[in-house]
Amino acid sequence: MISIIFAKKSERFPGKHHAMICGEEMIKRISRIINESMLFDKIILYTKDETLYSEYCDIVIDKSKGTLIDSLMSCLKEYSEFLAVGGDMPLLDYNILKYLMDNYNGRSLAVSSYGFIQPLLSIYNKSIINDLDKYILSGSKSIYKFIMKSNFKILNINTFKTMSVNTLNDLKEINYYLGC
Repeated sequence: MISIIFAKKSERFPGKHHAMICGEEMIKRISRIINESMLFDKIILYTKDETLYSEYCDIVIDKSKGTLIDSLMSCLKEYSEFLAVGGDMPLLDYNILKYLMDNYNGRSLAVSSYGFIQPLLSIYNKSIINDLDKYILSGSKSIYKFIMKSNFKILNINTFKTMSVNTLNDLKEINYYLGC
């Protein structure tokens, strides 16, 4: 299986993927953690931001229309199955990644953390491509709603390690937690 890190530009926190966490750019930290897990055959950074780079993964420029659901569909057309990871989840660790892989049985899998579905900590496969295509063609754009109405296995992982960095305050909290 491959892992795809999705890193879109942020309006709330511009440049967040370049933000430093313990002296390391966030995107490099996330790709390094995934790489060091040794659970994936390949790691791809899927982004519209051509300034992003990590030596731990291949860079693929996202040419989709711009919404997350369009990016996911683009990847499903190219790859048969993948773990989608948010490019703003720097607290991910081996245990979370291993738990996901151990619980994957061929059925698309979404993580719920404290009652919130995490579309960018989920495993997608081609079994959903026709339903996703119909959903998009109907004008719907919410990946959360698609996951909830589809046959995804929901895996509850209640941990702050699924936290995304969306603001400067989030970044400060994570650096504080990590002792930086």
